[in-house]
Amino acid sequence: MVLNGMTSMKQRSAESRRLMDLTFREFKKYRFFEANETVDVANVWLGKVPNVDLVIAQPLHRVLSRDERRHLKMSVNWIDPVSAPIIKGQKLAVLTIEGKSNSEKIDLLAANDVDELGVFERLGAALKYLIFGADAGTVVAN
Repeated sequence: MVLNGMTSMKQRSAESRRLMDLTFREFKKYRFFEANETVDVANVWLGKVPNVDLVIAQPLHRVLSRDERRHLKMSVNWIDPVSAPIIKGQKLAVLTIEGKSNSEKIDLLAANDVDELGVFERLGAALKYLIFGADAGTVVAN
């Protein structure tokens, strides 16, 4: 650390200690998500399973001041439901991180493969959707 405008070694030492204390008190490393951790869950349309986990590829850790952390907002955006088939690692959503002075977008990926229902199962699910409404389309036909 380099300090200018101090008249003695004692003054420089005291000021550097004060600045370091301020930095360690005001800033902290926040661990939001680890790599491959589930951030959210998306519904699947005409898939063999009703939903798929949305995961982040890299760890999401940030060093922020208390004020920056207080004003931080995160949101996840995707088109719901997601149509099958889905391939593991496929980009399905976007995590948006908004702070006071900046914003960042991070891709969210499918945690696993989701196969499409067979022809007759898709037809049955589509009929259920027409008759009973939106929830029937995401139900697995057995």
